[in-house]
Amino acid sequence: MIRARPHNVIRNWLFLGALMVPGIVMLFAARQETSLREARTLASAPGRIELVEHPLQYASLWDAFLKDHFGLRDALLDINALVRRQLESPASGQVIVGKQGWLFFGDGLLPGSESARAVEEKVTRQVELIGAIARRLDRQRVPFLVVPTPDKHSVYPEYLPGWLDRLPRSDVMRQLIAGVRAKGVELVDVGDALASSRDHSPLYFLTDTHWTPIGAALAFNEVSRLSRAVLRPVPVPSGATLVHGAPHDLSRMAGFDGTPLDWVVPGFNSSYPQALREELQVADSSLQKPFVLRRDGLGSKVLIIGDSFSGHWPSYALESANTVYWSHHNQCLADWPKLLSLDVDLVIYQMLERTIGCPPLAPEVIGGIDGLQAPIG
Repeated sequence: MIRARPHNVIRNWLFLGALMVPGIVMLFAARQETSLREARTLASAPGRIELVEHPLQYASLWDAFLKDHFGLRDALLDINALVRRQLESPASGQVIVGKQGWLFFGDGLLPGSESARAVEEKVTRQVELIGAIARRLDRQRVPFLVVPTPDKHSVYPEYLPGWLDRLPRSDVMRQLIAGVRAKGVELVDVGDALASSRDHSPLYFLTDTHWTPIGAALAFNEVSRLSRAVLRPVPVPSGATLVHGAPHDLSRMAGFDGTPLDWVVPGFNSSYPQALREELQVADSSLQKPFVLRRDGLGSKVLIIGDSFSGHWPSYALESANTVYWSHHNQCLADWPKLLSLDVDLVIYQMLERTIGCPPLAPEVIGGIDGLQAPIG
């Protein structure tokens, strides 16, 4: 009988213990909903298996949850950032270093694990969702505008690194626009307005995923132009200058120290008195919580369902409306029954290019939108 050497037994137990530590930490550590290191919402634990269409999809939901919540994940992210910083490489694999100081978010640029067919199905589901919303609002005689918003790399592709030229580009924006127009739903193509102004003013930050206040105002004015006089255009800021300042989201994700050079728009202010803001009681799991702005006087009521790219729009809309509701679209899983039951004069559905596409939706989602009751105040 061959007996294991003592030092081999100890080594094996230590190895087994190291494998078990992340799982033990995951069991007892407080669960986070968001990651400030990565500026995103973490995957939630899947519900019952009968709520999804296919068993394989249920397994993929658990895979995403475990990847986002395994024990010691934050510590490993910090170590990864430290090592990459020493190598002058982005701490996040999702940050792409472009030309002339530009940083880009890799989601929507780098090839994903989904097949072209799976992506097409996601876009089709969103088109069907938009069709259901349009039918509901048409019965209420409420104007409805769909606003797909281009990512920074679609407006400024010349600043992408050369190696990305060899990779295929996502086609979701074209697919969504074609599908929405085929449904007869009014679509605001802000890409054209941005393309005509991109050489005259900085429309996106160098080291942030978002557009500048100039880009936000130009896009809003294109929405207001098609709003049937519900909204009025706002003045477009000017005089942007490059200044070393606090790091933006992509700089933080990359783990780059210092004060990066980026655009500042002098005199810009899209804030509003906090007394005008109330919490909007709808279900939401995003980083940005739903709210409503109200001011005295006559005016219209506007509902904006969007993401961080429409963050300036409520204050813009309040220039002509007296009530503005805002809620995150939650990747097509917004609280549609409550949102579409609000008594409003205009509904705007804005989504960023890289977030286009819906996960599998339960049949009652579309049916529930079609069968909503009369609007409430």
